[in-house]
Amino acid sequence: MKYQNINQSGKYITMKNIYAILILTLLLTACGGDNTNKTLDIASATDVNAVKAERDKLIAQQQEISAKLKTIDMRIDALTPEKKLPLITTFTAKSEKFEHFLELQGNVATKQNLVITPRDGWYFKKCSC
Repeated sequence: MKYQNINQSGKYITMKNIYAILILTLLLTACGGDNTNKTLDIASATDVNAVKAERDKLIAQQQEISAKLKTIDMRIDALTPEKKLPLITTFTAKSEKFEHFLELQGNVATKQNLVITPRDGWYFKKCSC
């Protein structure tokens, strides 16, 4: 069985039609229009003044956009009645008994043999600090 190109309406698709569609597609994509947002290709630029001019142009655009964003944010703040403020709670400090303890561990190097052990097991009963 030979493979035949048949479209949905039952007609054969010929090579002439395929070539015509291909050429028409290429022409439409190639003649898409001129891009007005051309920027300087920095990688291939050799003129320092052109690169500086491009930088100055981009900085001016950035400042313009920043100013517009600032005015938009101010307008949004003015139109928004409910602001999202952080939740803060406060309380009054009271004078209470503060109990604490101190645990120490360490090694001691001496010239003589010496054994240091805590009295009353491993815990201090009362500290007069």
